[in-house]
Amino acid sequence: MGVTIKQIAELAGVSRGTVDRAIHGRGDVNPETKEKIERVMRETGYRPNAVAKALKAAQNPVTLDVLVPSSPFYADLLRGVRAAEEFYAHYGVRLRVAERFELNGASQAAMLRKLSEEHTDGIIMAALDVPAVREAVSCAAEKVPVITCNSDLTGVKRLCFVGQDHFAAGRASGTLMGKMLPQGGEVAVVPGSRDMLAHMQRAAGFRQALQEQGEYELLLDVRETGESDKRAYEVVKELLDSRKNLAGICMTGGGQAGAGAALADSGRAGEIRLACYDTLPGTVEHIKNGTADYTIAQDPFLQGCLPVKLMYEYLALGKEPGRERIFTRIDIRVKDNVEDQEYDMFTGEDR
Repeated sequence: MGVTIKQIAELAGVSRGTVDRAIHGRGDVNPETKEKIERVMRETGYRPNAVAKALKAAQNPVTLDVLVPSSPFYADLLRGVRAAEEFYAHYGVRLRVAERFELNGASQAAMLRKLSEEHTDGIIMAALDVPAVREAVSCAAEKVPVITCNSDLTGVKRLCFVGQDHFAAGRASGTLMGKMLPQGGEVAVVPGSRDMLAHMQRAAGFRQALQEQGEYELLLDVRETGESDKRAYEVVKELLDSRKNLAGICMTGGGQAGAGAALADSGRAGEIRLACYDTLPGTVEHIKNGTADYTIAQDPFLQGCLPVKLMYEYLALGKEPGRERIFTRIDIRVKDNVEDQEYDMFTGEDR
């Protein structure tokens, strides 16, 4: 059984009220008395419980900046952020959400530099993995904790990353594609953005798993979609027109609705395998009508709410994240389950 406040008071020769005030910073406590109390606490191994710490933290509000790119995918991530905001508001947490955070390295770096000049207690962001952003994050992390979510950075010190293991997700996709194309063939890997580490990790995992299964000609020098359905349509149409032996397409980022539309318009849907990520409406529709074979979801809601929780626990309770990289699940969706609601894996309840 742990040491109680009453026992601390008796050992220090003060009242329980004085110990309470010293622990939680309420009222004036003589410096010598406070030092005596703290010495007794150290000697007895006493630790204030999490509830007490939370109550104390609520008296010293923290401001967190959340940088969310302007993309339809991030709507679910933002929903998770807002849910966490509502919950942790009672604990003195205030969020400033930059919802128009651009998928542009120069803009992201400028935003981070601006935050470094203002008061912020922590930064949560999905970042482009480019030199300007890496440098800006490194500078910001010298002053306040930074958590990356959804897509990480290379070679940058941050508190932790919350998101999918994108390399493993890429391997899952490559394994599935290999089972669909047992005779080999040409397979195009279409990037959303080469500046997003998530997209490059997916491509690397896909390539590795596919090549372990047979002889495939991987087409890697394909134009980016830029997360645009219009550009994705053009990129896939160009592939279909120029590569008559094309057997499969793996989309690593946005633009999947446009890619599926190009495949459907070509009349080769069902003949050419199409692998996607996430469950945006256009992707879901292509899975349902058979244009796309499968998609891999990653729980963006959790990627939005969990970083707020981790940041609060670090700042208010002094609790370090359990791991440097905290992975959300790899959720394979096909026609039979593509419309299933997201659920809490611990309770089974729909969100």
